Amino acid sequence: MTDTGHGGYLNIFTKRNHLKIIHAGGIFFNSYLIYNGEKYLFVYSGRKYAWKQLCKNLELIGVNEDNLVALILTHTHFDHAENAARIKKRFGAKIIVHETEVEYLEKGDSPVPAGTVLFTKLLMNLFREKAQPMFRYQPVKCDIAVSDRLDLNSFGFNACILHTPGHTKG
Repeated sequence: MTDTGHGGYLNIFTKRNHLKIIHAGGIFFNSYLIYNGEKYLFVYSGRKYAWKQLCKNLELIGVNEDNLVALILTHTHFDHAENAARIKKRFGAKIIVHETEVEYLEKGDSPVPAGTVLFTKLLMNLFREKAQPMFRYQPVKCDIAVSDRLDLNSFGFNACILHTPGHTKG
């Protein structure tokens, strides 16, 4: 772990293929960087309330418009995509998302989760319409829509994105 100097720590993990995974988020949000020794891929843009902390962390790590090549969104729920438009504007990063999530991203309108346990399912059924405005975020255009697989070699990474749907279709 590396002390950020901002009262937190960055977790850095080196994988067998020499890629580094860096937790660039804060206490209450997760954002990750994948680093190949030269360029970064960013995963999850995080919540808008965390934008200043996220920028501090990215600056500390050395991320800039020359080395951040893409933002990968596994899905477009607001807690993962709220800062996507800001990341694209500030760093010029390409936005990558599954093809079933493109419309949500470009409307900035996250589907309301159905809930995973009885209590949250009941809450979502009761308050879905009232809650929907809280799940909206600044829309942003998708640059690359993934179907089943995307090879990341063109970005300089010996890796790929695989479609593995979970609590969303994407």
